[in-house]
Amino acid sequence: MKDISRQIARKSVEAIVEKQGLDPVVLEVRELTDIADYFIIASGRTDRQVEAIREAILENLKEAGFRPLGVEGKRGGEWILMDYGAAIIHIFTPETRNYYRLESLWISAPLYDAENFLKDS
Repeated sequence: MKDISRQIARKSVEAIVEKQGLDPVVLEVRELTDIADYFIIASGRTDRQVEAIREAILENLKEAGFRPLGVEGKRGGEWILMDYGAAIIHIFTPETRNYYRLESLWISAPLYDAENFLKDS
């Protein structure tokens, strides 16, 4: 599962960067929880950009042969959650991301910015 989860995370981050998402980070949570290996967190400037990022991730992962187990918050969402099993993707508007501060909930997880994650993958 480790290689698959990293591939899902990488394709997701590539789509976020392509759509100019704000502050994408990857949290490696596999040692902290059984629900996923990675959490990918990013923001879009507006709800429309959040939706564009969602669409780009869906397309990137579909082309790689991956389908989500579930997608929540699809239309007009300030927070979209995409569950790919091994990786869970959170896309927020900046205000919503600041409110929930998921990164701080998983403070003990290794955190990678997009550039370093893509370089190391």
